[in-house]
Amino acid sequence: MPSYSNNDVFSVTFSIHYPTELGESIAVLGSVEELGNWKEYKHHLKWTEGHNWVSTVPLVTKSQSFFYKYILLQDLTEFKGWETGMDRIADL
Repeated sequence: MPSYSNNDVFSVTFSIHYPTELGESIAVLGSVEELGNWKEYKHHLKWTEGHNWVSTVPLVTKSQSFFYKYILLQDLTEFKGWETGMDRIADL
């Protein structure tokens, strides 16, 4: 099992296939400061051909693991909903 130190930094990119309508966008919300602590939309994804949403820059964190969900926004700020089911887990 790998060992980690408090100085380790992790780089995470996100992507999801999700068809959206005009004005809608996808962001990632999660349990770490870099993902807004479930309160603030900090990590917005960019639409690409085929309705694939991807990180434009990697998320950089010192957290070895965290919970997150993809969320649907209207006009980049208005919350419309998040994906159903259990929270996703990033185990780095």
